[in-house]
Amino acid sequence: MKKILILVTLATLGLANAGAAQNCDRGHGPNRHGVRDRIEDGWRSGELTRDELRLLKMQGKQLAKAKKRMLRDGYLDPHERRKLHRMHRDFDRELRHQKHDRDHRRR
Repeated sequence: MKKILILVTLATLGLANAGAAQNCDRGHGPNRHGVRDRIEDGWRSGELTRDELRLLKMQGKQLAKAKKRMLRDGYLDPHERRKLHRMHRDFDRELRHQKHDRDHRRR
């Protein structure tokens, strides 16, 4: 009976950890708040040029790499959290800037 209880507890903890791992990814990375979708929408609507699209995708990949590197030890310390937040903010600012500049009229 104890073995079954232990197995059920371990299985429950394993599922909870898997769910927590999925939830910790929300709000971080290049797809938070639909950034990847916003990039694609900007391309489809003509707000982004091909070069701007390439730049934003490259920056998104760099952001994802930095996040993966910071989470390698399984913990974001306050310094890493601030740095990652700053990188997200800069990425969002760059996306907004590229979508609203006037380069798309010079195609």
